[in-house]
Amino acid sequence: AKSNINAYIERSEEISLDAKGKFNMVMKNSLSQKVPSILEAMLGVTIMDDAQPVSAYKKVKIYPYEAMVGLKVNKTSFEKGQKLEGKAILVDPHTGKMIERKLFAVVKHIEWHYTYSEGNYDWEKETTVVDSFSLNSNESFSREIAQNGDYVIEVHDRLGGHSASQHFDVFWWNYSSISPKD
Repeated sequence: AKSNINAYIERSEEISLDAKGKFNMVMKNSLSQKVPSILEAMLGVTIMDDAQPVSAYKKVKIYPYEAMVGLKVNKTSFEKGQKLEGKAILVDPHTGKMIERKLFAVVKHIEWHYTYSEGNYDWEKETTVVDSFSLNSNESFSREIAQNGDYVIEVHDRLGGHSASQHFDVFWWNYSSISPKD
């Protein structure tokens, strides 16, 4: 069975409680891999009370980025000739305030190729960059997409490291795309 738990931080240290039985700490983010967004962590603490272990657990949120990108496209499916329109925002996750900064977007065309062998389909995904542009955070954007197909737009905050993406498709008369989900 597959686990849906990813370990981003592993840390252990000796501590002593104060007279009220409390201990405060601040942990620097020392993530071992790129994380997609806000993390919900389960902190576990075991204290030895004489020779008896006492354990407590608490869920906390970890904000690994000082600024987080949000992306909304107006439609995830539109007809050829219409424009991809949307808005990208940049937010301070601690205060909820908008941050003004230059962001960078990439639009990629997605194509699926398959081979059929011994009763099985083997799928390969090919992505091709069809457009890239800069935009100001918290402002709307509009782009023309020239051909039918499945796409993804990715918006990156190069300074802070966070990004967001959204899939969409462009259709026209007598068009259908093929992919493993079909």
